[in-house]
Amino acid sequence: MKQKPKKSTENSIKEIRPKTRRLFSSEEKLAILMEAKREEYSIVALCLKHRISEATLNKWNKDFINANKYKIF
Repeated sequence: MKQKPKKSTENSIKEIRPKTRRLFSSEEKLAILMEAKREEYSIVALCLKHRISEATLNKWNKDFINANKYKIF
């Protein structure tokens, strides 16, 4: 009788762990950035509320500023 090949620990963890990466639309990103600009919540509280990191929020803000920098009205 053949034995099943042993799975590595890393592969087992990948199968068990749910996929954690979420995708946000441009509209969702903009809504979160606008919420940050209103300053109703601290940045930390806002990030916890939307389950994103501060680095992600800062990257979205930088991308938004760079996108508008080159836009001609």
